[in-house]
Amino acid sequence: MIRSEVRSLARIMARLDENGLSDTNADVLIDQAHAQVARDIGGIPKKAHMQIAAKFYIGTDFRFRMTIAGTGDTLAATDIQISSTELTEASGATVATALQTAIQTATGGTGTTVAWSTTAFTFTITTLLATAQTIEPPEDSVYYTDASAILFGGYTSVQDSTWVGSFPQDVTLEADLPSDFHQISKVSWDDGELVSAPRDYFITPNASGPPCYYDIRNDHIYLYPSPTQQARFYIEYTAVPVTASTSDTATYLIPTRFQMLIVTYTTYLMLLASHEYEKANQHLALYIREKNKMVINTANQNTSIEPATPHRVWYKVSQ
Repeated sequence: MIRSEVRSLARIMARLDENGLSDTNADVLIDQAHAQVARDIGGIPKKAHMQIAAKFYIGTDFRFRMTIAGTGDTLAATDIQISSTELTEASGATVATALQTAIQTATGGTGTTVAWSTTAFTFTITTLLATAQTIEPPEDSVYYTDASAILFGGYTSVQDSTWVGSFPQDVTLEADLPSDFHQISKVSWDDGELVSAPRDYFITPNASGPPCYYDIRNDHIYLYPSPTQQARFYIEYTAVPVTASTSDTATYLIPTRFQMLIVTYTTYLMLLASHEYEKANQHLALYIREKNKMVINTANQNTSIEPATPHRVWYKVSQ
């Protein structure tokens, strides 16, 4: 069934024509009906490849202490503020720019650059003519949050003009879910299935490596331990489409056996828009009856006696 057919059938059932409801307004109602039906039948099964990307949450109180020695830009041990405004879900490139600006402001020169590696997940600080660079926690740890581990994986010194950090803390803790996400069905990492774990795992994991567990929170999926490299990361989920279709000839994602429900719910919405409340309630009742019958019929196709259990049991490791 295509959108033009849904629109025509719904208009027949609601006894409306183009003058009573324009095509544009009718299509808005069809999109709403399509999404509602998708939710009511448990979503549309889909699979998506996920990619880990760096995400930083930087507060205005985050500091690290830096020292630069040499014949170019020099810096006595100084607590450096990364950003004067909070950075939320910031990319590595965004944080690198903020770091470069902050360090150049502290040195009073432009000889220091900061680069972010999207493959190694590390920051590289290069200062021309520097003979030594040191990164360490801020001197005043009472008022400032130590950002040395959060950004650089710890604190070190190098006798060189180039300083390369280690893997940042918790930078790959989460990934964005697809925009049409409704409910998770399965999560796999590197061909191994992950299992759900309590949320307290994902506050401050303090562990990195191949993930074993996941948690769904708002529009994000959280992983524990935090991965340190890309791998085959897939999720199976049920989706609720954001929009039904972009043309009158496009087909719907909802299985064919459920598509007449879109017509019934669209008719209900059209009658509501026409202030025909009694007729609208009749079509809503029809929709609920037909939807329930179809959902039950579909559920009966599953012959499994007992739900399968994960082959791996999660457990908590003390740190």
